Amino acid sequence: YSVDSFVVNQNGSNYDVTVHVKQKAKGRTMMANSNRVELGFYKPDYSYEKRLLTFSGQTGSQTFTVDFDPATVLIDPEERLSDAITSE
Repeated sequence: YSVDSFVVNQNGSNYDVTVHVKQKAKGRTMMANSNRVELGFYKPDYSYEKRLLTFSGQTGSQTFTVDFDPATVLIDPEERLSDAITSE
């Protein structure tokens, strides 16, 4: 899973953050459904708030409201997902 992009819009004293994610699987055309992934919304001091995003298929998006302007949004901030990589 990866964060494809995110868009921040100020909403009064809060911020609406629309996060777009994608699911990747090398050599596969079928993607999992009912995905639940944690997102970390990071503050400038590197602390973060966790939120849960759910989606099915290859891509998904969801809008969250936070009380700060996030510096970045990362997926799986506490590294709870099983990750696989291809390397030499």
